[in-house]
Amino acid sequence: MIASIETGNITRDTRGVRFISPDLVRGQTYDTVFVLGVNEGIFPSGGNKTQLFDINEIRELYETGIELGNPEWELEREKLRFNACMASACNRLYLSYRTADEDGSVMIASPFIDEVVSILANESKEKVIEQPVSMRDRVSFKGETWSISEAVKGINTHSRNNTAFDKSFITQEVRGRLEYPIHAASIEFSRELGNQFDAYDGKLENSDLAQQDISYGFSASQLNSYARCPFTYFAQRVLNLTVEDDNIKKILDTGTFYHAVLKAYHLENQNSSEPDLDRLNIIFNEMSDQLTFDSVPVPLKEFILEELLLVLKSFIIHDAENMSRYYQTTGYTLKPVMLEEPFKMTIGKENSILKGVADRVDLEVDLKGVYTGRFIIYDYKRGSSKSIKECIEGSDFQLPLYYNAFNNILKERFDIEQPQCLALLYYSIEKLDWNGIIRKDIKKALFEGRKGTKSTPDKANMEVVLSWAEKEAINVINNIRKGYFMLPKECPASSIFGCLYSGICRYDRTRLAQKEGRMQC
Repeated sequence: MIASIETGNITRDTRGVRFISPDLVRGQTYDTVFVLGVNEGIFPSGGNKTQLFDINEIRELYETGIELGNPEWELEREKLRFNACMASACNRLYLSYRTADEDGSVMIASPFIDEVVSILANESKEKVIEQPVSMRDRVSFKGETWSISEAVKGINTHSRNNTAFDKSFITQEVRGRLEYPIHAASIEFSRELGNQFDAYDGKLENSDLAQQDISYGFSASQLNSYARCPFTYFAQRVLNLTVEDDNIKKILDTGTFYHAVLKAYHLENQNSSEPDLDRLNIIFNEMSDQLTFDSVPVPLKEFILEELLLVLKSFIIHDAENMSRYYQTTGYTLKPVMLEEPFKMTIGKENSILKGVADRVDLEVDLKGVYTGRFIIYDYKRGSSKSIKECIEGSDFQLPLYYNAFNNILKERFDIEQPQCLALLYYSIEKLDWNGIIRKDIKKALFEGRKGTKSTPDKANMEVVLSWAEKEAINVINNIRKGYFMLPKECPASSIFGCLYSGICRYDRTRLAQKEGRMQC
């Protein structure tokens, strides 16, 4: 009776491919049906969660009195779903199962597969059943391509495996879409497997850089940035990639405010050895509007201003004490004669231009008010200060380069024939300490008791240290102009700021060491 009933195709012809659950396929028909994942425990599902026995074994155990759950009703339900899937195919039916899981564990076919195979004749089995296909073969591109995306993937696959393929379908659009992935692949192969450091490692050739222009002005901070990490310099100064960080911006804003207040305080101040806190209060209140407090409540804003004023008061008192001690020790006074003073100079045989701003320059004055020619250069720091160690290592060029610049400026502006530098100091505003390059015979005048650095060269050696730092700075400029932006052997991103360019940096110590080894071989 069932065989005599004719059924029509009630499925709406929508064309295309439809992904559907076996539960929803009943009563629908399709030209081609793919039933995927017909594995034991998946289809039929392993509802009892027992992995030691398959369904037939559970049934046999149940008949012997060992009850692990009766799977009969669930098996019948799963079988109906499976039969519905097969019945929905009008022309072609594909049943597939996996032989291994993603972690490599063995997977077995569903008993439903065995039941389907059991009703096939031997001749049919040879035509219908395919041998297992590996994942690599499944995703390989063979035959005619059906889309631009498939063509791009096919070419990438064949080019990577160095296999021959049909190039007739490589249209202009395909070439355009292949340009970037092929270029990216060549970069990665060069970085990982190349025998020489090249442009992809930061060693540019025939580069056209703005820094190669003879009129380009370098700053000491630029040279310090390069010495710390050439890649950071490359990202900032060559590629002009700016990265905004709110925390760093706040720190820089505060530092700029400190500088502005101190400049106004020392300007026209006749006696820096006596702290004038009333003068400081007036200047601070007039300039506090320079600070921006976005989304900061008023009480918190007032607290921040009080804290900043307290920091500056402590600094002014500390600075005045140092000035007073210098006078008591030497009989001479120090007078700030330059505040936030810009400069521009040339260094090296190629006359490279160096420019910058010195925060403060003090000249020594005798009892008659005459300049002796001895001077000290200060660079204000918000936090920690550097020492002579960084200057000798070639990681800090700021103070040594300031020396050459202001040695000439003092000659011209104050008519001093032989200026003598006593010290080049980093002065911490918040920590109230200073450090840097300090001449040995002046240490007792600058530091109380046994405080201060022990690395104090005498006059002759101080000249050697300063000239050495200038030579290192010239080497840095030459490397920049040659396009040498190699990653350092050790990543310096351990500072409080971290690294703003870590998202694009390709630092890998192991990779660099391996490449260096191949070059030596």
